[in-house]
Amino acid sequence: MTTESTMARVKLFQKGRSIMNSKLLLIGLTIILGVFYNGCEPEQIGGGGGPAGPTTAVVTGRVTDNQSQIAVPGADVNLTQFARGISVTVSTDNFGTYRFDVDLGDTSSTVGIITVSKTGYRQKFFNSVPLDPGGITQLDLTIDRDTTTPPGGGGAGTTFANTIAFIGASPNQLAVYGSGGSETSIITYEVRDSLGFPVDINHSEIVSFSLVPAGFGGAYITPTSVATNASGRVAITANSGTIAGTIQILARVTRRGTVVPADTIRSEPVRIIIHGGLPDLAHFGIGANPINVPGLDVNLVSSQVTAIVGDIYGNPVQQNTAVYFTTDEGIITTNTGFTNPNGLATVTLFSGPPRAANGFGTISSRTQDRNLNQISVSMPILFSGEPRIDSLAVVGGGPLVVSTLANATLIFTVRDRNLNPVVAGTFISAGVTGASAITSAVAPSNSIPDTQDPFWTRFTVVVSKDLDAIPLVTGAITVSITASGSNGSASATIYGTVN
Repeated sequence: MTTESTMARVKLFQKGRSIMNSKLLLIGLTIILGVFYNGCEPEQIGGGGGPAGPTTAVVTGRVTDNQSQIAVPGADVNLTQFARGISVTVSTDNFGTYRFDVDLGDTSSTVGIITVSKTGYRQKFFNSVPLDPGGITQLDLTIDRDTTTPPGGGGAGTTFANTIAFIGASPNQLAVYGSGGSETSIITYEVRDSLGFPVDINHSEIVSFSLVPAGFGGAYITPTSVATNASGRVAITANSGTIAGTIQILARVTRRGTVVPADTIRSEPVRIIIHGGLPDLAHFGIGANPINVPGLDVNLVSSQVTAIVGDIYGNPVQQNTAVYFTTDEGIITTNTGFTNPNGLATVTLFSGPPRAANGFGTISSRTQDRNLNQISVSMPILFSGEPRIDSLAVVGGGPLVVSTLANATLIFTVRDRNLNPVVAGTFISAGVTGASAITSAVAPSNSIPDTQDPFWTRFTVVVSKDLDAIPLVTGAITVSITASGSNGSASATIYGTVN
């Protein structure tokens, strides 16, 4: 046998053995798969090649009237899912409820579109409605009445007037006359029948209007009565006067076909706000609380600074009018304030550098008037220090001597080192020790108000013999004056005799 034939026989044998091994491997895999298949639960493998889970999505809910919140029966509710070719329509029952059981064809979630339709209502769309296989989506829907299309597509007509609906005011806020703002508002109403539809031209009504309070600041309405048009609507204008405030407009209809004159329908009052005009220098002022700040030597003691801003008629200016503030002593937290409805703009002043040598600073505020001119006002602000008691003496001079027939009046000053009044609430008291003597109350008061007036630096107290003392003692006395407040305390004494 040749070498070539021997090699051919070897290759043929190897090929046969490879084929045999492949067959054995295939048989083994078949056995393993059979075991695996028999050991699996049905829902893991599925059957017939279909989806491996539920494919039905449920959407349910209730349709109600957006105005009355009452259920809407007989409404057509359509569910559409374009990608899967789904379009299903159901009608709401007597309770306004609806339900969809939709087979999506597979187990993946998606979203659909719901459309609600009913005669007398505007068609409404609800997008991105969840559709979850095996799940339930609860979706309550509201729809709006169609108040522009009469029943029957316009051919059936309407009934008599039943209600007056306010449609809108443009604008709903006015400015006083001559201030540069809107002085006139167009106010629209709609007269509707018992079904909520605008009365047609065959059931037109005369609507009368009144202003409350009548003639407020020169405000007026025009016309005072007008007939409804083919859409059941009427419009009037409200005009501002010269006084800021709120006016109310009332609409009423005396219904036709009735025998009782009092059978009148009325609208709810429509309120129109009339704002003040632009700032006027004659009605521009500034104030602070307190005006005497105990911050001569202390930082961050605060005072509320307020500007009051009025228009030429004395009304508060329009809300959010900007007012700018400055100070030459201490700091103001923000240099701009905005007026509130009362025409007040408030910022905070804090004590701090720079400090004036005499303790007085100036705060100013400015804004623009109706001619766009800068107007400004200013006021002094006092930063006071610790109290000092000086010049304690007897009025008229001489020693302090009191007796049965003679009293003595003491005079003294309470002030800071700049000779200015000390802070509000500083309490001044007088007392006497030694022989039988008493003191009166401090005049003009024993408590200092919030003031910058030098009047509140000079005080008096009367010393007299205590005739009610038992035993009555004569001899030497000591009169003490003390002053104590948030800036500190001080005291002074004077000596005398009781005869």
